[in-house]
Amino acid sequence: MKKIIPLLSALIVALWAAPSHALSVTGDISYISPPPSVKEGALEDSTKIKVFGEVQNFTLGADLNVNMTSPGTASVVSTTPPPVVRSGLTPGTIAAGTQVNTYFLHLDALSTSTGATRRSGSVTFDNDILGVIMLSNDVIYSSSIFSPHTSTTYPTTMNGTGTLDSPGDFITISTDRRTLTLQMAVLSWSLDQVRVVTAVPEPGTLLLLGSGLTGLGFIRRRLKARKA
Repeated sequence: MKKIIPLLSALIVALWAAPSHALSVTGDISYISPPPSVKEGALEDSTKIKVFGEVQNFTLGADLNVNMTSPGTASVVSTTPPPVVRSGLTPGTIAAGTQVNTYFLHLDALSTSTGATRRSGSVTFDNDILGVIMLSNDVIYSSSIFSPHTSTTYPTTMNGTGTLDSPGDFITISTDRRTLTLQMAVLSWSLDQVRVVTAVPEPGTLLLLGSGLTGLGFIRRRLKARKA
């Protein structure tokens, strides 16, 4: 047992420090390592929405405004005449001091594409979704917060950077807050980008896991002692 406890402590520390990640993707979504750039033309693909992890265990230095905070669906009601009319947005704020993980979804069709490129799918995360940022100005502003802590270069001008700009676009947060389902549509000159902010596991959760593993180790030792 004396040997087990240090091992469990090391395991808990490793779990706490390890980067979080999207658990699974479906449809036209591909999970990738953080790319050098997500500016227009830098990561073109007409077949897949790219998703990657950005910052992990990041403590917000100020309140962060997000466009969607609750389970449900946000969609485009009308695009004509401008401005775009949307429904289902549930804007809110993630408070300063909150520890978060962030993920970035990106669709940039090939510059040779004609007409609209439309792709859809879902991403399931390992922690609750706290908020989703999808409107162009908010995506760009939040990039200025996180980009100093990443190796990725982000757009600094709108140019269709956000999503929910085209008929048929939608974003859904599942009832359990773990899955994001969406549809994006872009033209050859525009981008669709979404930032997802998720919770970080509480230390108590990992301590509970450690306690459970300790209990299993104790039971196993008792069983061995009886067999002997």
